[in-house]
Amino acid sequence: TINQTGTTGRLSGAAVNLVYTGAQTVGFEYTGALISSINNVTNNSTGGGLLTIDVAKTIGGALTANHDVTITAATTVTGAITVGSTRTLTITGVVLTANGATNTISGTLAGTGSINFLGNVTIGTFANTGTMGFVGVTGQTLTVPTAGATLASLSVNMTGVNPVLNVAGGNLTVGTTNAGQVTFINGIINMGANTLILPNPTDRDPVTGGVQATTFSGLAYDRSGVTGTNVGHVVGRVQRAGNAGDGAAATNGRFEFPVGTLTGQYRSAAITFTPTYVLGNPVSIVVSHVASTPDGTVGLPLNG
Repeated sequence: TINQTGTTGRLSGAAVNLVYTGAQTVGFEYTGALISSINNVTNNSTGGGLLTIDVAKTIGGALTANHDVTITAATTVTGAITVGSTRTLTITGVVLTANGATNTISGTLAGTGSINFLGNVTIGTFANTGTMGFVGVTGQTLTVPTAGATLASLSVNMTGVNPVLNVAGGNLTVGTTNAGQVTFINGIINMGANTLILPNPTDRDPVTGGVQATTFSGLAYDRSGVTGTNVGHVVGRVQRAGNAGDGAAATNGRFEFPVGTLTGQYRSAAITFTPTYVLGNPVSIVVSHVASTPDGTVGLPLNG
C-alpha cells in the first residue's frame, strides 16, 4: 500500500499487489522501474491524484479503478477490470488488452486508444474515440445501459466457428457523421431485442467528406476481413436514419444492412432511393432478417 507523495523506488518480489491510497493531489506514476512483477493494481486514492501507467506492463491480476486511471503504454490486464461509477479509465493512443472473464466499467471509458476484450464487459459511459474490440469465443456479452450507448468504432474478431457477440441492456449506436464503423473479421453480433444503429449513408459518403466512407462508401461497416469460413453480420434489427432528399444528386441513397442468421448465413439487404424517387421525409429505416419462408402470394416484387 502506497500512501505518500514523492518518489517510490523499485519494489522487488513476485506477484506484488499494488494499492494506491491516500489524499494526494499529485498522481502516482507506474513506470518500468517501479515493480518487477505485478499482480493486482488498485487505485483507492481519495484525493485528486490519478494513477498513470506509462510503460508497457502486464498486470497478472485485476485492475480496479476506484479513482481515475490513465494508460499511455500498451498494457495487458489478465484479471477483471473494474471502474467505479464516478471514475474514468483513459486509454491514450495505445491498446489495452483485457483478458479477464468479466469487466465492469460503471464510470467512463475515455481517451483515443483502443481496448480488446477477451471476456464480457458492462459499460456505463463511452467517451473513447478508439475501437472497442471483441476477441473471445462465442457467448461474449456486451452490456450497455438501458438508455443505450454510443461507440466510436466496434471490431469483432472472435475465434471459432460462427462465434456470437451478444448485446444486452439497450440499443447500440456505432459511428458518427464522419468517423467510426463496425469492422467484421469473424463474429455475429446478436442484438436480441435491441437495435444496432448506424449513421446515414450520405453522412458517410465521399461527396460530403465522410472519413471512413472514402473507403467504404456510405456503409459505416467493413466486411473485407471476412474470409474463408469466417462470418460477419448482425442478427436482429439494424437501423439507419434517412434524411429528406436522400437519393437526390450529390447524396447517397443506398441504405445497406449487414444482416443474417445465427447459423452463419449472410443475408444482406439494401434499399435504394434515386433522383426519380427521393426520400420524402426524415425517417428511421429498420431492417432485420427473418430466417423463414415468406408468406403471401408468389409473384414479388409488388408495386403500389
